Amino acid sequence: MSTSSASSASSYPSWPASGSSLGPFRSFLSMLNWRPVADLERREQIAESRIQQLKSEQEQLKSERMQIESDCVRIENEIARLKELNAKLAALWPSSSTSSTPPTTPASDCAP
Repeated sequence: MSTSSASSASSYPSWPASGSSLGPFRSFLSMLNWRPVADLERREQIAESRIQQLKSEQEQLKSERMQIESDCVRIENEIARLKELNAKLAALWPSSSTSSTPPTTPASDCAP
């Protein structure tokens, strides 16, 4: 009986990386889970996704900025047009105040 347990113990492969008193299966699992770069890889993935997010936000902000700039140009053009109209109205306004009062409509036109 002691020979069978000794032969079963020798049938397990040795795991030089483990060097512990764990069983071979646990030593193997321990070896699989031991990855010092896993945290670095995860941080790199997070950083890359954040970079992509920031790039898309930057593109969106550029688009919004271009829209705002075009709106500003449109508004400036509208202001210039309104100033021209105000100048025309100001030129017409004094001449209309010097003329006679506007004609009144006959009462017959107002009644049904």
